[in-house]
Amino acid sequence: MWCGTFGDWRAGTSCGCFVTDQAMIASTFTGKKYLPTDPILHATTGAMGMDQFAAAFKVKVATIPATTSNKTQLDNIIKAVNAGALVMVHGYGAKPFYTDPEGHWVVVRGVDAAGNILINDPQDLNAKNPDVPPPGGDTLTPWQPQVFISEMSGDAFAVTK
Repeated sequence: MWCGTFGDWRAGTSCGCFVTDQAMIASTFTGKKYLPTDPILHATTGAMGMDQFAAAFKVKVATIPATTSNKTQLDNIIKAVNAGALVMVHGYGAKPFYTDPEGHWVVVRGVDAAGNILINDPQDLNAKNPDVPPPGGDTLTPWQPQVFISEMSGDAFAVTK
């Protein structure tokens, strides 16, 4: 979805995954399709922060702090998702976070019956239903918790209506 329509990040050049995740979440909670290029998603200095995002879309944002144990943070992410949140998570290294030196943001949308992490990835061109919410289409690969834990980095943001 980067800069273009859902599912086509190649259409643009300068949006990035953070604002794309915000667009996916705003689309889900408002029922209106937002693209990462929509002016409402941009502050004068680039992508809006999460406080600005919450005010603009009348949603609640709670920080899930990074911990010395990423397992503790993932447990808190799963609790938030089970309570109805969509959670923006950052990481480095390998899929689902890729090898970009700045890392990559994805949206955690659930957990399957086997305990695998279900995400929506703004860079996934093979997503199921890429043109409609849930945000950005459903990434088809569920991620095992230990893989997800090993790549997470920094605070996560739980967004609810």
